Amino acid sequence: MNEENTQLNIKEEVIKKIESGDIQMKSKKYFVLKLILLATLIFLIFSVSTFLLSYILFGLSSGGHFIFLRFGFKGFYHFVLTLPWLMLILNVLLVLLLDRLLKSFRFGYKSPVLYLFIGTFIFVTLFSSLLNLTSFHGALGKRADERRLPNIGNKVYSGIRSPKSLPGSYRGVVVSISMNTFEMSQGSSSIKVIALPNLDLNEHLKVGDIVFVAGEIIDNQIKAYGIKKLNTGLDRPKSRF
Repeated sequence: MNEENTQLNIKEEVIKKIESGDIQMKSKKYFVLKLILLATLIFLIFSVSTFLLSYILFGLSSGGHFIFLRFGFKGFYHFVLTLPWLMLILNVLLVLLLDRLLKSFRFGYKSPVLYLFIGTFIFVTLFSSLLNLTSFHGALGKRADERRLPNIGNKVYSGIRSPKSLPGSYRGVVVSISMNTFEMSQGSSSIKVIALPNLDLNEHLKVGDIVFVAGEIIDNQIKAYGIKKLNTGLDRPKSRF
């Protein structure tokens, strides 16, 4: 009985506020339009987040950074250092914003914040991985090579291609090979790279290849514990050894 009285009192208060103008009635079209705008915004944020994460994964793969994960804790440490943290943080913020918008729906409102974040992030990661199975980024990379993208697009994809050194890793062009050593050019300078003993690099590399080298500089030489030949057309990574 008390519950019925409570509901009746709430209904009467709402009616009084409507009559006094404190609450304005909204038409059905208003709610439909609001729902469409909300769904569109969710779709756009989800698309941007998916593209950004797929670009990050593509950049790490094309740059050869996943090779670090093959070399234990030391490799994992260097892999963490090479991650594009600003883009990752931006992507997390996008996912949090997406979760905030999903809270407007019944299924999102009833879901715990942590579960909603994990679920959203899994979906973004899944779609990003599926996108990387296509030639999407490779095609954009080739268009960037031909300068057929807007300036920002050319800069974004040229950033993946340009040889650059990161903590514990080095990128450059092979200029000469001798058994288990080779000379690597890095712009105007070059450095000698020593690979594993008894490894004939002529079977894996050729002059002109772009390579990723994981190792340490000792006596002005790189003692490598991992080498990966990179593609030049932003297709799929080539051999690793």
